[in-house]
Formats: sequence, structure tokens, C-alpha cells
Amino acid sequence: MATIGNAPVFPTESVLPGNLQVTGNATVSGNATISGTTNSVGALTENSNEVLNVTNTTFFNVDYWYLNANQSNGDITSGWVRAADTQPTDSRTGTWNALGPAMTESSGVFTFPSTGVWRVTFTANTKNNASSGTDTVYPIIKGTENNSVYATMVLSLTALLSATKSNPTTCSVYFDCQDTSNYKILFSAGSITNGYIEGVTTNVRSFATFEKMGET
Repeated sequence: MATIGNAPVFPTESVLPGNLQVTGNATVSGNATISGTTNSVGALTENSNEVLNVTNTTFFNVDYWYLNANQSNGDITSGWVRAADTQPTDSRTGTWNALGPAMTESSGVFTFPSTGVWRVTFTANTKNNASSGTDTVYPIIKGTENNSVYATMVLSLTALLSATKSNPTTCSVYFDCQDTSNYKILFSAGSITNGYIEGVTTNVRSFATFEKMGET
């Protein structure tokens, strides 16, 4: 096994047989091909720019929010609780934690902590509140690029064929947040007649997740 200290310099298209261990800092200014198994602790950099670091919570970002109150027709402007901050009281839900900076929410509008391509998922437990008959209930994800006009990006319809019955449904979208001041998300509840999206304080019934997939 070859062990290399600080600041090694290799000729173009050099080939190092066997195992390679780098104990200091290594800079690759050209093309590098690594075959076999590579174990790395810390950050991988290219020309002084960090491209991968498992502790980099700006790139690796996940956040989780749930509803603590029922939501009927219209934009959901209240009832959102960040799971990493306030846990439901029912121990069956386990422990939820976020990774990286938190989303921020104000009157139902969600602001991203950084630009990038995000996967936004809305999972809703829909219920029919009618004493008889059927209903159609659906969660909606809306987005804006100007911090003003919101457009429906995706929704998921579910038909509740019996009165007072419930059914979970999920919709998701990949959202390219190019500007954290103007690119934002808003969730909405839709119903044909008397249905609603369920939210409770004792456990998680309806929730939203935000996962950063990469840079914009």
C-alpha cells in the first residue's frame, strides 16, 4: 500500500498500483479516475471547491412538518408544526429529526433555507364528513416564483365512497428554488362538498416533507 503525505504531485496519466492511502491534503487539478473501493473521511474537493462532504448540511437537507388541526377547502394557512421542534404526544409516532437548516413557515407559506432542486411531498389523510353519500378530497401543492402569485403544481384526488370514511393520499413535485426570497411553497386542501384533510395533535395524520436533491 502506498501512503502519500501532503501536497503530492503526479505526472499526467500516472498510474498507482495497489492500495492508496492519503494522510494529508491532496489536490487534483486534472482528471482523476479511481477504481476499486475508496474510503474517505472528511471532504472531497476539486480545485478548492467542496463537492462532497457527509457533514455538509447545506447540500444534504431534509425537513418534516405535520398538521395539528383539520383543514377544509382552501389554502392551509395555519396548523403547521415542525416535527423536529414539537413532537406529537403519542409515543407510537417515534422521534422525528431534521437534517440541515429548517424550512420556515409563515401563514402557510414555506420558505426554503437554500436554493436548489427540492422534492416536496404532501401526504394527507382525507376524510368524508358527510352523514351520507360520497365525497372527493385532495391535497394540493402550489408554488410561486415571485412571492405573490401561486399556481397549482400537483394534486392528488381520492374518492371517499362511504360517509365518515378516511383514506390517505400523497402528491409530490420537484421544485427548482432559484431564489429563496421569491420561490416558495403553499399547500391547499380541496373538497367537492364536505370532505377535509385531517390534522391532530396526538399523532401524525397529514404531513409535508422537504428534501434537497441537488443544486439548482
